[in-house]
Amino acid sequence: MVKTHNVTGIKYLCQTQRKNPFKYLGSGVAWGRHLKNNGEDITTEVIGTYETKEELNTQSCGMLLIQKSGPT
Repeated sequence: MVKTHNVTGIKYLCQTQRKNPFKYLGSGVAWGRHLKNNGEDITTEVIGTYETKEELNTQSCGMLLIQKSGPT
């Protein structure tokens, strides 16, 4: 899933196994610091569900490459 900070526009790619991913804030150190400094006004977008970590990692690496290079 992708968390987007509604004030700053910063995005955070994360994963969780919790039943309600919308309550999950994220656990990254830099993301946590960003939330502490800018508030917890975030939007959650579930971008997929995966059966294995390998499947998740393959898909998320592709998404990061697309994000870094921009849309075509």
